[in-house]
Amino acid sequence: MVGALPESREELLHHLEELTGRSFHTHEDVRKFIAEVEVQAVAKQQRSTSGWRAVKTTTLLVLLMLSFVQYYLTDSLLQTVSLPEMTFFVPVKADLHS
Repeated sequence: MVGALPESREELLHHLEELTGRSFHTHEDVRKFIAEVEVQAVAKQQRSTSGWRAVKTTTLLVLLMLSFVQYYLTDSLLQTVSLPEMTFFVPVKADLHS
C-alpha cells in the first residue's frame, strides 16, 4: 500500500504540495488552486458532454434516415402487391406477310 493518509492540516498541505509540485503559503493559495481544479473539471465535463451530444444526435439522425428508407420500401412493396392482376396475351408467331 502507498502509505497512511495524512491526518493533520499540515500533513494534508504537505501531501498536496508533493502531489501538485506547488507550494502553498496562504489560505488564498489553496483556494485559488481549488478554484482552478474546479474550472478544469467543469471544462472537462462540458467537453465530454458535447462529445456525447454529438454522438447522440448523429445516431438519432442515422436512425431517422433508416426508418424513412424502411417506410418508403415497405410502402412501395405494399403498393406493388396491391396492384390488380393483369393478363397479357403475347402472340407466339406473328404474320409477317400482311
